[in-house]
Amino acid sequence: MRSEICVIAIFALLVVGSSGRSRARAETVQPSSSLGKCEVIRDKLAKYQSVCKKIIQDRRRHIQIYDNLARNLQFNNTHLQSTIIEHAATIISRNDLLVNCEREAKEREKKLCSLGIALNSTLIQLRESNETVAALSSQNALLESELSEKKAEIDKQNETIDALSTLVGNQNSSVLELKQANMLQLKELADHQNTINMLQAELVRSNAAVEALGKQNDELRAQLSASNASIKHLNELVEGYGSCCQASSCVAFGASNTVHMIQVSGVPDPFQVLCNSQLAGNGWTVIQRRINGEVDFYRSWDEYKRGFGNVTGEFFIGLERLHHMTKDTPQQLYVWLEDFSNNTRYASFDDFKIGSEQEAYALLSLGKHQGTVGDAMRMNRGQKFTTFDQDNDADEVNNCAELRHGAWWYDHCGYSNLNGFYAEADLEYDYADKGIFWADDDFHESDYSLKSVIMMIRPKVSKETL
Repeated sequence: MRSEICVIAIFALLVVGSSGRSRARAETVQPSSSLGKCEVIRDKLAKYQSVCKKIIQDRRRHIQIYDNLARNLQFNNTHLQSTIIEHAATIISRNDLLVNCEREAKEREKKLCSLGIALNSTLIQLRESNETVAALSSQNALLESELSEKKAEIDKQNETIDALSTLVGNQNSSVLELKQANMLQLKELADHQNTINMLQAELVRSNAAVEALGKQNDELRAQLSASNASIKHLNELVEGYGSCCQASSCVAFGASNTVHMIQVSGVPDPFQVLCNSQLAGNGWTVIQRRINGEVDFYRSWDEYKRGFGNVTGEFFIGLERLHHMTKDTPQQLYVWLEDFSNNTRYASFDDFKIGSEQEAYALLSLGKHQGTVGDAMRMNRGQKFTTFDQDNDADEVNNCAELRHGAWWYDHCGYSNLNGFYAEADLEYDYADKGIFWADDDFHESDYSLKSVIMMIRPKVSKETL
């Protein structure tokens, strides 16, 4: 751009010079003001040419070309004078272009000033860059010094590595020897392990034999314990048989809580009874017990007549025996109840009596009630005993033994059912009123099945006798 401005300026000077000479020859008089302006423009363009030469030193070659062009133009000036004269009128008409050139020259002067400022800024940046380069050169020297030191250290480390490599080679030889020794030891260890496995197998067989002997020992101990229990039971039976002719109830055995033999008038043979002195004092004979549900109480008339179960577990003593036990000697009845929360209650009656089979083993008497639970047998007085195959209850429609899944002195099925279905606590709908219940507002209703029940009798005698 700057070279173009210089070329335009030189061309304008040449044109103006040649036009002046042409005008002198043609004796054409121009206004003095135009000549003054041309002189001013010539001075300014000379200054711009000087600035351009200083700024664009690397473009001298182009300037020389432009000088050669100017000389060529002067050389050809004579030839061009006639053409210039012809175009003089055109050049005069284009004086306005000179004005425009002046305006453009001013604008370009401003641009040259900005370029000068930019050049100064570039020079400052160049100086700063030189300073940075000097600093980097100094750092580079330091780094080269450090690099030399590092190279020296690396050389020392390489020497150390060579020494270590030699040492590792020696150690590898040692390791190889150790591996060979280790292989021999592993072989010996495998032999020892085989021996250990054989010994362990022998130990397992020995342990199995010991365990089998232990089981045999436990079985023998169990058999011995059972034999001791049988001997104890036989001794008790012998003791009972020795006194059976005199004992008709547990009163004769005092504070006993075990099984004895008694002889009751009207019953052909002596029989076993369970005595209890823990719940209500001495001399009580257990006639019915429910504790775990292992015995089914939904049984026939004949089974209830004879009795069933085991006196050491759950059982019913039998209606025929119960009739003869209560026939001649007035008896007390004691009923003990326990729920699944281990809450206990009792009810006692002072005149318990059962009729004969001809009377369907009717509950002839209960006497006066007392205890910690209400009288749930109040509706059973005078009622006959009912089983699923002997319907003797007062209900004309239903067999209460079937309805209550038990056997009892039912009237219209009543409020007690101590021979009912054994279940745990609250009964499901299908078994409601079929469990072991003693209905009482302050204890449990008929939809709750009790955990344990014990019925006991004892002759009505004075406390001094007991």
